[in-house]
Amino acid sequence: MRPETWAAAIEEYVYALKAARRAASTIRVYRHYLRHLSQLAATPWHVTIRDLNRALSPGQWSAETAKTARTTYVGFYRWALLSGYIDVDPALRLAPITVPPPAPRPAPESVLAVALSAADDRTTLMLRLAAFGGLRCAEIASVHAEAFDGELLRVVGKGDKKRDVPVLDDMIINALTSTRGFLFPSDRSPTGHLSPGHVSKLMSRVLPGAWTGHTLRHRFSTRSYDENPDLLSLCKVMGHARPETTLRYTRISNDKLRAVVAAAQ
Repeated sequence: MRPETWAAAIEEYVYALKAARRAASTIRVYRHYLRHLSQLAATPWHVTIRDLNRALSPGQWSAETAKTARTTYVGFYRWALLSGYIDVDPALRLAPITVPPPAPRPAPESVLAVALSAADDRTTLMLRLAAFGGLRCAEIASVHAEAFDGELLRVVGKGDKKRDVPVLDDMIINALTSTRGFLFPSDRSPTGHLSPGHVSKLMSRVLPGAWTGHTLRHRFSTRSYDENPDLLSLCKVMGHARPETTLRYTRISNDKLRAVVAAAQ
């Protein structure tokens, strides 16, 4: 029986996403964009290609945001078609969205120093995990002491993909070896951990200007490649599926660019 309201259709689609083992963060994003689309049509089954193009046209959306929304709509209506809820897929003719590759934005060392000087002990650990381990905010939030074997930290990344990250920073090592359970336990639940959004907020409070925890991840990638240009190993530590993604985080220093030109002289 076809769900006739947006709320019912979205919830049924969420069940399908959970069955496919999609990450909770991905499901939250898809739910958000489907709710945005619901403002343009009475039910999911009245949506046209014109409605979809209108939904993807807000001037405040970046190309990357619009591409994520498009992915949401294509996946939702493909599911609806396969489920027998529609005979024609309105998203089938959506034009692809080209996202220009963003320039790397590594936080300068002076920015990291300012943040570390202003941070409390908990936020200091978060900053160091991002800057010296390359972890994402969501990965920092879920760090567990039992995931550290004294040398490697098992990190749960996007799509619940796991990777091992060597830990060399003494402060992080001390914290992991002297803690039981989550390194950043929830303030509300005795068995949970802080949310990624809260971790991001805590770091942003001490980072000056528009610098964020994610730019510390750019800092990690840039510094690592500058000292040891092993792109494949860096890609593995960063948790990227392709080296091309790692390069988006890595600013090549002017010294290395000059060295390339000098080698041809």
